[in-house]
Amino acid sequence: MFQIDASSAAAFSQGIEKWLLETRNEIVEVYRGLAITMFNYVAWETPQWTGNAAANWNFKVGYPDISIDLSLKTKQSSVDKRIGIGALQKGNPAAVQIATSRNSGRAEEVKDLLRPIYITNSAEGLDGIAYIRMLEENPNNYLRKENEPGAMAAHAVTAASVNLALLSRADIAQLRTVRLGDKNILGIS
Repeated sequence: MFQIDASSAAAFSQGIEKWLLETRNEIVEVYRGLAITMFNYVAWETPQWTGNAAANWNFKVGYPDISIDLSLKTKQSSVDKRIGIGALQKGNPAAVQIATSRNSGRAEEVKDLLRPIYITNSAEGLDGIAYIRMLEENPNNYLRKENEPGAMAAHAVTAASVNLALLSRADIAQLRTVRLGDKNILGIS
């Protein structure tokens, strides 16, 4: 004779539901963490002179944000340009902090895998033309040595193209806790 205990079946079903919810939450947190890691990477690796480009990275869920902050778009004198006074380089924390502050709270909008996450930059040069592509592609070795090689977005995409099944528990733990502005998560460099 075979007997099924209904209370055990209910407990088993609740256990499965709890596991599914925890797994779903972990997947969303890893998805969010990968996007934040990519945002952080491009912000820290963007070539800088005034910090305008690095400060203008946007993190937005659902649709692209093309807004810009003009506070770092300043005209330097020709003497400053010639001798490099005031010229910054990639990794300058002041510009990254501005980008982080501008996007505060946006990472928490990632609640599922259905809405895309956009990382955008519409920074303008003194001529009023967007120039992030030029910083990315570095035509004719435009960038100063301390800002090379450019290609920050391409490197971020390549580094984030990991097989999620190969992430260690430590990697997953890091991705679940990464915050905007953090540096070098998962050894992306």
